[in-house]
Amino acid sequence: MRRIDIGLQKRVYVPGEEVTGYAHVFLDEPVSQRSATLYLAGKERTEVAYQAGKNRRVAVQEDEFLHQESPMPLPTDEKGKIRPGDYDIPFRFALPQACPMTYKGKHTRILYTIFAKIDVPHRFDVKESTEFDIAPSGAPLFQSQSANAFSDSWKNSQDPGIAFTLERSQFRRGETLRGKCAFRNPRWKDLRRIDIILRCIETATARRHSATSEILKETSQISIGGSFGQFTTPFNIRIPEGGPPSYEASLSSIRYVLSTRLDIAWGSDVVASQAISVFP
Repeated sequence: MRRIDIGLQKRVYVPGEEVTGYAHVFLDEPVSQRSATLYLAGKERTEVAYQAGKNRRVAVQEDEFLHQESPMPLPTDEKGKIRPGDYDIPFRFALPQACPMTYKGKHTRILYTIFAKIDVPHRFDVKESTEFDIAPSGAPLFQSQSANAFSDSWKNSQDPGIAFTLERSQFRRGETLRGKCAFRNPRWKDLRRIDIILRCIETATARRHSATSEILKETSQISIGGSFGQFTTPFNIRIPEGGPPSYEASLSSIRYVLSTRLDIAWGSDVVASQAISVFP
């Protein structure tokens, strides 16, 4: 029997930590080997469905954004074969300070794996793998400057327009966004309300095919009901605690977008939007 078992000190780590554990190797006979290696890998995998004529297909792409190796020092005999026995090989891998959290979404997966392999020539390799998770470690210092957004019509003073200002552009999950919204209505059209909309959007690309999904959506409303030439009002909306943090990788991203929409009766609505960053 030839077997490798992998034991981790724990299953959840944060960026900058060391992933530690051991590889337990059991061999009941000498084993030829080209190499005996432990690997730590971080992979981003995207799957995007697309239409090819009458057939629906799925494009798949992977990017290994993190790769570390460490040899397994196993004793060998005079012929270079690994001696039979039970061996506990400790390992230690240092995670980078900046790496995305484990994520499993609609089109994207970000996974971390410890992989052990004895490369056996002309026979089946002896190998084993186990996954672990990376949790977010917290937010960087928040930006102090405010964030501003304007509708496309804002530059033309003869058209209805809407704008808003946020205290900042970086927030934590579970925090409440607080800002001010202003609109103008130079033709005194009948107005219904202002919609405040927060969206979390997953974007993925695989083999030149792309897909976008709305992961979550939060809304609130400010009732107006009537004709006003201009109006300024505070607003707030809470970021859900269960949403994923923002990230940007080579094949995928998570973005949060805040929008204010002026609902005009019998007319085209106007919208102002601004991307924000959400951290744990």
